Amino acid sequence: MKILFVGRSVYHFTYYESIIRHLHNNGNKVKLIFDKEWSKDQPDHALKRFLEETGVFCGWALRRNDKWRKYIFASRELLSFSNYVTREGQSEFYLRRWQKYLSPILRKMSENNLIKRLFGSRLVQLLLINFEKLVPPCSEIVDFLKKKKPDVIVASPVNMRFSEELEYIKAAKSLGLPTVIHVLSWDNLTTKGLVHIAPSAILAWNKAHLNEAAQIHHIPESQIIITGSPFFDKWFDEGKHLTDREAFCNKTGLNSKLPFVTYLGSSKNIAGDEVPLLMSLIAALRESGNPMLRNIGVLVRPHPANAEIYENLREDNVVLWPKQGSLPDSPEAVTDFLCSLKYAVASIGINTSGMIDSVILDTPCIALMTGEYSSTQTNTTHFNHLVKSSALYTASDVNELPELLLQLMGRNDPNKAHRLMFVKNFIRPYGSGVSAGEVAAAIIEMTGRKQTRGEIDDYLLKLGRRTESINRSPEHTAFDLPVFIETARNDRSYQNYLAVLERVHKWLGQSHRSGNGISSYWLEELAGFDYMLDASPLIIRKLREHCYHITGLKSYEYRVHHSHAKPAFEWKLKELKKLDGGKYFIPENPAMGGFGHIIDGALVNIDTLKFYEALLALNKAGIIADFSSDKRRKTVLEIGGGWGGFAYQIKTILPDTCYIIIDLPQTFLFSATYLKTLFPDAKFLFYGDTGFNDKLKNCSEYDFIFLPHYSLSEISRLNIDLAVNMISFQEMTSEQVNNYAGTVYKWGCTRLYSFNRERSKHNSELTTVSSIIGKYYDLAEIEMLDMPYNVLTRPKETSKPGKAKTIFEYRHLTGRRRNEEIK
Repeated sequence: MKILFVGRSVYHFTYYESIIRHLHNNGNKVKLIFDKEWSKDQPDHALKRFLEETGVFCGWALRRNDKWRKYIFASRELLSFSNYVTREGQSEFYLRRWQKYLSPILRKMSENNLIKRLFGSRLVQLLLINFEKLVPPCSEIVDFLKKKKPDVIVASPVNMRFSEELEYIKAAKSLGLPTVIHVLSWDNLTTKGLVHIAPSAILAWNKAHLNEAAQIHHIPESQIIITGSPFFDKWFDEGKHLTDREAFCNKTGLNSKLPFVTYLGSSKNIAGDEVPLLMSLIAALRESGNPMLRNIGVLVRPHPANAEIYENLREDNVVLWPKQGSLPDSPEAVTDFLCSLKYAVASIGINTSGMIDSVILDTPCIALMTGEYSSTQTNTTHFNHLVKSSALYTASDVNELPELLLQLMGRNDPNKAHRLMFVKNFIRPYGSGVSAGEVAAAIIEMTGRKQTRGEIDDYLLKLGRRTESINRSPEHTAFDLPVFIETARNDRSYQNYLAVLERVHKWLGQSHRSGNGISSYWLEELAGFDYMLDASPLIIRKLREHCYHITGLKSYEYRVHHSHAKPAFEWKLKELKKLDGGKYFIPENPAMGGFGHIIDGALVNIDTLKFYEALLALNKAGIIADFSSDKRRKTVLEIGGGWGGFAYQIKTILPDTCYIIIDLPQTFLFSATYLKTLFPDAKFLFYGDTGFNDKLKNCSEYDFIFLPHYSLSEISRLNIDLAVNMISFQEMTSEQVNNYAGTVYKWGCTRLYSFNRERSKHNSELTTVSSIIGKYYDLAEIEMLDMPYNVLTRPKETSKPGKAKTIFEYRHLTGRRRNEEIK
């Protein structure tokens, strides 16, 4: 079969080398052509080596130089810009970048918001699409194809600025020749221009690419075929490339006796000058209290297109190598890159395809999500494929790195299974043993023979995978299920769950002796998650997604296709940050399925905003300052700790605090499991543990203590500095609220904080929260924003200053213990 492969630049050869090798090895006559101008001064040693090995012909492509050239390229750039104007869920960075590609007059016009919206209208898009159809193909290229008579034309990437290779697709279609487009890279469909001409087949890596090709580029799904990523085929035969660690360290200048981390540099477009961030990272390590981290080596691998920024880097135990950066495009370069990752404790970076290399090679990868690079990182579609998969660890600040690295050095690597899943879903959907280049080559051959989609699907089925599930159900893309489950079973989170479950079973067996019953409301709620009494490892791995039984929040509402709701969260967070400058803002932790809209590198959901508002109220009341200044270790009791989110926040801000949660036994399957997993080195005490009563007398020695609700009547005394209740007093009966408030008063608790409505609308068994707790504590209301915590836009009519709240409005109440005897 005669196959013409048209590339943009010789630089891109390694992206599809695996495909071409398989095409050649299958006996096809392959001809490679590249654009001469785009190939100027680009590295071509990988291509030259391949040509010497195989004898494959390589030449220069023709360029369109007729009267239509100027207009058709201008039309394509305007249509790509128009698409960005209407695209949701993508960073403004790429819209602004494409705007710069417009002609000066169009760029000036697009700066007007009204005209920009006009450019993004469906009318303008249809006009440009039809103009493409009216413009004839390049006659020279048509004549060339008629003369060479290829069976199939393959082109890549076709959607970058001035993609000359697209003209070959246009010409081939006019002649009725089969055409194939290969998706070049992980971000090719979301950060570049449009694919202006639909081919016979487009080769996508995975389900995400399929959706992007269909939704952004309007390619019919019947013409999109998932092959996996040929670009990363090189890593699936790592055994023949890996060399001795000591030899590698000696070669680079690293100390072979010390562990090291690898910093993966990003391109200039993504990160600009990232040296200040790197220096702060190094400082965080050197200032660590752990001697291993103070001396850890740092291998800096510059991006080849952004190496000059490191010219003045001179630090002890920091190695810049290779100094000019390097692509893994030769056997030696592949070996060097492989060793850089396989021998590292972890890789660290902002946003680079090297992170995918790290994930494939099963090296833990940490993304620095400081907010500074949000426009080219957390606000981008392609990077969020990695973030949402949990294949990465994330750090919102370099000061989080030491603790995370110590965890990884201790072989505590809960994301390992997520890396496996990412590879299965994103890189090799037909199994790790099935080469993506081989699959792509087979599809190209079948397209050249004009075989039907049904026949192609039959071939894919023979790979042992169900094509339908690959194309339509990303959550169930084929993977090694036994390995995945076994990995989850060995996770620390699941082991923590089993330890908590043992206590909960015991507590449930004892709860009958309590006179403090459970309301019918909560009996119904508890029945909704009784499956947690025998949960699988996979449920525990995504524990936060199951907390909706307690909070009502569902992760589904925070997925990318709900990004239209993100601006409201951004606005509310900004309003709250005005009150303290963000000092007490603690984002949702991504561990155990943590979810939220990504705002400035942080996960934010309704719970996040609620907890932030509560911390602001505690700060305004002076409670946080009192805790921080007092050298005595303080104790907090939360009545109804839910899934443990507020406990996590308090312990993050005030780590030298003993936190006690009293709640219904089943809820500890969430809170205790979550907190034990996020604070692996903390000291825990559970009601009923051996010597519990004696240990409770010295409760401040513990970080967390968990008490079932019925134990309240059995504990004669607890030394508590602050009692907290959030959004649950309002659901209780008057008797229950009185019991809790009276007990903590009796114990001598000096401060109390309530974040509740006076009562819920459907709760007729409660008078008002303030009238009950006001019997024991002198109350003061802390004024925050003039809207409820779960309202994300400013009300049209704000409350007038001094206007009394209704009993159904949320109130921040802080109370000081009354000194008089309460009867």
